[in-house]
Order: sequence, then structure tokens, then C-alpha cells
Amino acid sequence: MNKFLSRIVTLAVVGVLAVPATADMTLRITVGPGSGPGGEFQVEPLSDWDFVPVSLGELTNPFRFETFCLERYEYFQPGQIYHAVLNTGAVCGDGGGSGSFDPLSEQAAYLYSHFVTGRLDGYDYGPTRSSSADALQDVIWYLEGEIAKTWTDADGSLQDKFYQDAMNNAQPGHFYSVRVLNVWEHHVGEEYSGLAQDQLVMVPAPGAAALGVIGLTVIAALRRRLG
Repeated sequence: MNKFLSRIVTLAVVGVLAVPATADMTLRITVGPGSGPGGEFQVEPLSDWDFVPVSLGELTNPFRFETFCLERYEYFQPGQIYHAVLNTGAVCGDGGGSGSFDPLSEQAAYLYSHFVTGRLDGYDYGPTRSSSADALQDVIWYLEGEIAKTWTDADGSLQDKFYQDAMNNAQPGHFYSVRVLNVWEHHVGEEYSGLAQDQLVMVPAPGAAALGVIGLTVIAALRRRLG
């Protein structure tokens, strides 16, 4: 290990103890596969997060992970920098910055966890997968009470396949390490304002949290060194 990388790792280990639980997370969202207002999106962490999000590991940019919208009527600007808070549900269930807290459903968590680990039965993980992305987004939105059902039971659609999978296999009270990123436009002190969107994210196992901090700290240091 060269002296530069050794020094980075040492500083990163110290940083694990220094990162506060409420550290501000910044990110950039870009559009991925999908033909509608939802579908797959890609999130790029820009600051030193407290964890490394689970990803399919297929992106050409290794700092990004794949996600889906939780709320139908919340909007963001692709490429803009936002702030985020890790949560267990949408902060404004009615969208647009109003409404009550809307907890994540076990069924949506089940589907996203299987998607992001490459295990969602029926999902086309190939380069042209818009129909799979659109179908999964529809089901997530339906499970979260955002839209009416866009399919009928046993109609042979991907939507029905994903929905039946979730309803038959999601365990009550189990959220599969899936959380919600409340994405905000502004952050001042401890205050966040300008709700943009709620995105799904899968956090690593608790034992990997410290390594996650080290990993992102090293990445940030390398970016500054090589940039």
C-alpha cells in the first residue's frame, strides 16, 4: 500500500468516529431506463454518506445506484444537486410538500430489495428494459397508494407478476434493509425545505456500515487527489 493510500485509509477510519448521524447527504439524480414519469433512476452520492447503498453493480459510473420513486406527484430536476435524509417513509404522503408521513410498505420494500440485488423474477436486466422498469414503478406506486391499479389480476402482465410476488412473499414487519431517501432542495443548519422526491435505497448490513463510510471517504479523497 503506498503512503498516499495508507494515509487516506487512516484518515477514513478516524472519520468513521467523526461522522455525525445527522451528516448532510448530497446527491444528484439522473434518469435511467423507463418510458414514463417514473421508471429506474440513478443516484450519485456527492458527499461522504454514512453507508454505501446497495447497487446492481452494472453501472459504468461506480458511484451511482439504481432507484425508483416512491411518490407519484413529487418532482425533481435531473442533474441538480439535492440534499437527502434517510427515513422509513415519505415525509409528505400527498406530494408537493404537503400531507402526512407515509410509511414504506413491506411489499414495496420486498420488490425493491429483490430488484437491486438482481433477484426480481421476471425483471429484464438487459440494456433495453424500459417495460420492466415501467411495470415495477407502477406496482410500487400502487402499493404506496399513489395510483389506481393499471392491470387486472392474472392478466399475464409484468405488473401482475410483480404484484402477486410481493403480496405472496413479503413478510409482515420486514423491510429487507430498504429505506427511503427524502430528497430536499435546501438545507440550512438542521432545517430542510423544498421537498423534491422520495427515493428508495437499500442499506448494507449493519456490520458493513463502517466500511461504507471508509469506502466513500476514500472515494472522495481520491476524487480530490486525481481531479
